[in-house]
This record gives sequence, structure tokens and C-alpha cells, in this order.
Amino acid sequence: MANSTVVCTDKTGTLTQNVMTVVAGSVGVHGKFVQQIDENVERSPVEKAGTSDRKFRDDFAFDMKELFNAAITINSTAFKDHDHATGELNFVGSKTETALLRFAKEFNWPDYHQTRESADTVQMIPFSSERKAMGVVVKVGPDHWRLYVEGAS
Repeated sequence: MANSTVVCTDKTGTLTQNVMTVVAGSVGVHGKFVQQIDENVERSPVEKAGTSDRKFRDDFAFDMKELFNAAITINSTAFKDHDHATGELNFVGSKTETALLRFAKEFNWPDYHQTRESADTVQMIPFSSERKAMGVVVKVGPDHWRLYVEGAS
């Protein structure tokens, strides 16, 4: 997100259901996805694909999906816990982070916990109201590191 020029959000479901959901998005011109295509035709930046109700472009490179999954899961404090009322296992944390973790899970990306555990985290930069962002530095190679940033640009 550090190189983003525009991020648009619509907190669908937050007020009515107390649950935020990722509905559609794009990365650049060709990296686009949409959930529930029939209900979101006007938002849909991708072609309709059969009867599937969710689509992440198949021509998105695997390493791009892997990068998205890491960015979503490693730079997040959300986790799974049992709901005391229902006993179900749900994500707990900020509405934005839990929505992103559910998004990754719905696309069958690698488990958030495994992705976090396998990351070679070098430094965690906690959220600060002054910076309005948080971050995680991860070692991705012998002399290579990656910074995942969440928050204001």
C-alpha cells in the first residue's frame, strides 16, 4: 500500500451487520477482483466467469497472490477465536483486518496463521496516532527485506 495513489473504501455491512466485507477492488489496471458478481455488476471490473459468485483474475500471477496474502496476514493483529455466544471460530480484531482475512480465506489462500509463522519478521512498527500507520519489516532473502504498511500514506 505504500505506493498506492488512491484507495477507495465502502464499509459494506459494517452498520447493518457489524461485519465489513471486501466486495471488489483493483490493483493497477489489470489486477481486479469482485465478489458476488451478479449483485455487483456495476462494480465488476472483470468478465463474468460462469456461475461462480467470486472471481479473482486467473491471469494474476501466483507470486502476486502470495504477496497480497502476506501483506494481508503478516501486517495484521487480527486472529481467530471462538465466539462465546455461538461457539463458532471467527476472526477477531479491527473490522478492516478481519474483512481482509476473510477475503483471503474465501479465495483459499494459504492459512493466515501459517503465513505469519513462516515470516522472518525483523521489526514491528506499532500503530501510532501521529504516524497514522503501522508496519512490519520481513526478511525475504539473504540481502532483501520487505516493509508491509497499513494505514495512512
